[in-house]
Amino acid sequence: MQGAVNKMKKKPIIKVESLVKKYRLGSANPFKRSNELLAVNNVSFNLNSGKILGVVGESGCGKSTLARMISRLIEPTAGKIFFEDTDITNLKSNKLKSFRKDLQMIFQDPYASIDPRKRIIDIMTEPLRIYGIGDKKSQVEKANKMLEKVGLSSGYDRRFPHELSGGQCQRVNIGRALMLDPKVIICDEPVSALDVSIQAQVINLLLDLQKQLNLTYIFISHDLSVVRYFCDDVLVINSGKIVERGCAEKIYENPQNDYTKKLLSAIPGKKFGLI
Repeated sequence: MQGAVNKMKKKPIIKVESLVKKYRLGSANPFKRSNELLAVNNVSFNLNSGKILGVVGESGCGKSTLARMISRLIEPTAGKIFFEDTDITNLKSNKLKSFRKDLQMIFQDPYASIDPRKRIIDIMTEPLRIYGIGDKKSQVEKANKMLEKVGLSSGYDRRFPHELSGGQCQRVNIGRALMLDPKVIICDEPVSALDVSIQAQVINLLLDLQKQLNLTYIFISHDLSVVRYFCDDVLVINSGKIVERGCAEKIYENPQNDYTKKLLSAIPGKKFGLI
């Protein structure tokens, strides 16, 4: 009976083991010893498919560095990253490119994340062109369907980014991230640059897409009210270390770590009806 239960237990889609990132703070003097900044310090966690993991902490605590290591945008100093049981820590060239189809990122600044010289349709079809998926007609068709899915009706495809609002640009970024049918999306402060009323719309869009497409999210944020509404589980990071982890509701109702308590005490009450 125990064996049957173990077989039914889900394997994590992402597994992080003892991840470390150090930055060397150089000096113009070649005879002066350089210092090191420990941005991520021995972080380990598992994330199951279809779940939303929130990563919270103050600015500079290591949240974005952790996200960029998992997505392989920067190299870890030590530790391992597994995606569906495959060690992706040292993937190179075509294997790394293949992995990135399955894991995409949405960044904080909606305008800086896209090329201002390109029309929206070209921005949306670019991932398909890079991977050689489909012909031009099928790429455009998929892009237009995705624009509708993220709430941008016909006509937006011919516009340039400067003709869109911040919320509309972030919808383009979300749609572009989904063009390759990824399994995991890392959202790095995806609503912090948006007006509060628009934040709620984008958060609810992300939730709808997660349910429709069975997506797995890593949601990086310093906004604890949004994280409580959005996430299943939470990692609390302080100075590069995980100081608390667990079910979002339990952490918010009964935090155990003093740092977590301080973060929660800073929430300025209910925000746009989310909590």
